[in-house]
Amino acid sequence: MRRPWLLKAPPVCFAISILSTLVWLPKAWAGQLQSWQFDPNQSRLEVVTDTNVQPQVVLIANPTRIVMDLPGTILPSSAITRAVGGAVREIRVAQFDGSTTRLVIELDPRINLAPTQIQVQAAAANRWIIQLPRFGGQAPAQNVGSIPATDVDAGADFPSAELQGIQATNEGFFLRVRGQPQVSVRRITSPDRVVVDLVGAVVSDNFSQRELAVNRYGVVRVRVGQYQASPPIARVVLDVDPTSSDWEGSYNAARGGVSLAPAGGVADATLNPQVPQGAAPAQIQAITLDSRTGQLLIQADRPLYYASGWDPQTGAYRLSVSPAQLPARVQGPRLTADSPLERIRLRQDGPRTVTVLVQPAAGFQVRETTRPGPQAVALQFQQAVAASPPLQSGIGNRRPVVIIDPGHGGPDPGAVGIAGQEKDIVLSIGLQVGRLLQAAGVQAVMTRNSDIDLDLAPRVQLAQQVNATLFVSIHANALDASRSEVQGVETYYLRPDSERLASVIHSNVIQATRAVDRGVLRARFYVVRETTMPSVLVETGFVTSSAEGPRLASPAYQTLMARAIARGILQYLQEGRR
Repeated sequence: MRRPWLLKAPPVCFAISILSTLVWLPKAWAGQLQSWQFDPNQSRLEVVTDTNVQPQVVLIANPTRIVMDLPGTILPSSAITRAVGGAVREIRVAQFDGSTTRLVIELDPRINLAPTQIQVQAAAANRWIIQLPRFGGQAPAQNVGSIPATDVDAGADFPSAELQGIQATNEGFFLRVRGQPQVSVRRITSPDRVVVDLVGAVVSDNFSQRELAVNRYGVVRVRVGQYQASPPIARVVLDVDPTSSDWEGSYNAARGGVSLAPAGGVADATLNPQVPQGAAPAQIQAITLDSRTGQLLIQADRPLYYASGWDPQTGAYRLSVSPAQLPARVQGPRLTADSPLERIRLRQDGPRTVTVLVQPAAGFQVRETTRPGPQAVALQFQQAVAASPPLQSGIGNRRPVVIIDPGHGGPDPGAVGIAGQEKDIVLSIGLQVGRLLQAAGVQAVMTRNSDIDLDLAPRVQLAQQVNATLFVSIHANALDASRSEVQGVETYYLRPDSERLASVIHSNVIQATRAVDRGVLRARFYVVRETTMPSVLVETGFVTSSAEGPRLASPAYQTLMARAIARGILQYLQEGRR
């Protein structure tokens, strides 16, 4: 995790002329922000207070933004968001705490800045300037889709609401929102999208992952952005398959957010959605594999309707096409040593359903299912980064499926301390564990592979759906700041069938990292309690430890930890097959 750069504000140095696009705020008492103004032509932000102030300016990466805090300053109005466009996407002004006003300059995510490219200047003790570089050919404004906003009364008094996170549920998706926005849901075609507008809402600054690959309920991708600043409209776009259902959304006061669900329910969205009544079966004409691009392509003589997901009986990835028929002449592609597939099986399930079962090769994983055209379906594979040196495999003929579960994610950072945020540390470790297992011939399935919000129940449900062999959850520990001397690794299990797995992983971690051994312990954590396969939870160390925190923040130590966990999993699998 990158640390923000602190830009030191200098003493008073010179005066400047008045800039354009002035925003005046009413003066009510001492210690207020009087005005702020951004000149896009000069790439310059000017801030004026009615008392002397020493600002703190920080440059933050991923996404790139500049934060200016004005200590001892009150914002005499509600929070303000102004869209700018170009390299500077927007300016946000809000009351950060009881005595600090915060201004945020949000840049286009494709722009990277060094601290030396930003100048903090004092025109007077109460007038400060942030000078950005001249971007020249500025990047285009990045609204979420060129779709007209929902019809709203521009003069209406909208309540203040904030979109804080998104999570997949058994019914669809849940948007966690503070406050109550107006909800508008509509379907757009060419390309196919479902647009959800939250009128009166802004996207939280902590909502860092604004584009998510989903491949669920007919949704390929979810995108989030601030469509409009005044009145504020937060926009969520579901990129959907052309054959998928329409969606419905409503505010759920009891849960504190917006529930999104396919019209007619999840079953209609996942099992042959919107198949025309009485549609004749499509004749599969070819099933080809391009090993160079990692794409398995299924082509037919008429439009295809499909469902996809992990098959709990076989542990393979299943693509079901219906109504469809598989002629005897159509054979699957020939697999070679460099194929992204280890095996593929084609079958006719009943008179109207063709099923394709695929097992990714070691080092590959399923990325998404797409529709290149109405008469074609493509299954895309991507290569995982192989580990070096290789781990010992030899785990038997049947390929195990191991769930790797990096804890927390999205707006839930988990433990926070010297090492940074738990969610970032365990995601880095978990992804590396997954790649190591893939390279050793084990099918690794991640509960999350990016910074998304994910409840505990969907993690367990995924393990059940893919008929997982093992479940390994990865976390990091924390205590309060006064206990910075506490450090060490703990590994938890609950049921007797999980004790051996916990012991083997724990001993490998202690041996490799030389961390303090805090033992193998029993606990009733949700993910080890609700799963039915051997399941453990590894606490990789304390982010609050003065000694262990810096190690956990180190990419080299994260790799060392990942290799130890992966080696423990492989050892357990090998011992179980002797």
